[in-house]
Amino acid sequence: MNNKLPIELSNDLQIILDSKKSIVAASNATFFSEVINKISSRLLSQKFIFWPDGILSYVISYKLKKVPGRLLLERVLKDSKILNKKICFIGDPLNDKIELLEEVDWKLISVSYGTAKEISKEINDNLGDIVVINLPSPKQEELAVILSENNPLSKFYCTGGALNMLLGEEKIVPEIFNKTGLEWLWRLRTDTKRRLGRLINILTFLPMGIYRFRKTFYHEKT
Repeated sequence: MNNKLPIELSNDLQIILDSKKSIVAASNATFFSEVINKISSRLLSQKFIFWPDGILSYVISYKLKKVPGRLLLERVLKDSKILNKKICFIGDPLNDKIELLEEVDWKLISVSYGTAKEISKEINDNLGDIVVINLPSPKQEELAVILSENNPLSKFYCTGGALNMLLGEEKIVPEIFNKTGLEWLWRLRTDTKRRLGRLINILTFLPMGIYRFRKTFYHEKT
C-alpha cells in the first residue's frame, strides 16, 4: 500500500478549470526548488492542482506536455466571460482600458512589496469567483494559501508573468526556447542581475527539492 501523499497535475486545461482544488500553480524549476520548501506537503496535496510548465515535469511523468501559463490564463478569461464569473487580479497596476479584459467583470488589488503574510494584510475584501495572482513564486503560492482560508469559494490561479505576456508588456518566449526548456536563458536578457541570482538559487536547492518531492509524494512514471 502506497502511503505517500498524491499530487495532482494535468496538462488538460479543462481538467484544471473543472478541478475542485482551490489553487492552480505551475510545476517547474521554481516549484521543485522553492515552493516545495515553503508550503507543507499536506497543503500541496489538499489545495493544489499543478500544470506542467517546464521540462522538470518529467519527474512526475514523461507523458506530461508543457502548458504555457498564458494559454491557461487565456482560457480562464474566456470562461469567465461565458460563465459570467468575477475575476480579481492581485499584483501590479493595470490599464483599465485593456482590450483583452473587455466584457470581463474584473477588479484589481494592487499590492506593495513584502512577504506573503504582509501582503495578505492589505487584502480585506471579498475576492470573487476567480483570483489571478501576478507575483513571483513562491510568494504567489504562499499568498494563495493564506487568502484561500478566508475565501473558500474562490479559485486561485498563480500565473506569475503570464498576464504581462498576454497584455504585450513582456515578450513571449520563442518556441525554440519553450521546447528545449531554456526559457530561463531567454529571460536572462532582461533584469539580468535579479534573474541570475534567482537562477543560482534554483540550481542550489533544486536537487534537494526533487529528492524531497520523490520521497514525499506519490511518484509514477507512466
